[in-house]
Amino acid sequence: MEETPRITIEHPDNAGRAVTLICGPPGAGKTTLGLQLHPSTLDIGELPPGTPRERMKTYGRTAWRIGRDWTADIAVIRGAPTEYERAHQQGLCRPARTIIMLTPAEVCHLRIAERNRAGVDGRDIADQHAAVDAWWSSWSAGNALDL
Repeated sequence: MEETPRITIEHPDNAGRAVTLICGPPGAGKTTLGLQLHPSTLDIGELPPGTPRERMKTYGRTAWRIGRDWTADIAVIRGAPTEYERAHQQGLCRPARTIIMLTPAEVCHLRIAERNRAGVDGRDIADQHAAVDAWWSSWSAGNALDL
């Protein structure tokens, strides 16, 4: 299997921190990469059950706390297909680097079909497939490709 294309953006103001923000579509391999790089991950699916709104609030508060803990060693997982969404997440968790996984949609769809389970955020299989297409239709590199 060939390596997933990705963009890595270093954040010099946060150099020395052991926090990585990993973005990409569902099925891109974000959590797998996060666990390879760090001992733990913050992924919305790892949060306590609740309404989507409650889970997002908990995620935001947790990411904010990570951003203020200079000893944190963690990968923060978020879809964030747009430059605006990535900037928001970067402001919360203050990563040393952001990795944007550009796993092709067809590969993401295959992975979702193969794992055949509800997503970590509780979406059913059809919703996960739709989320892949929505991620790619929203994707914008912003100035990430200029780096």
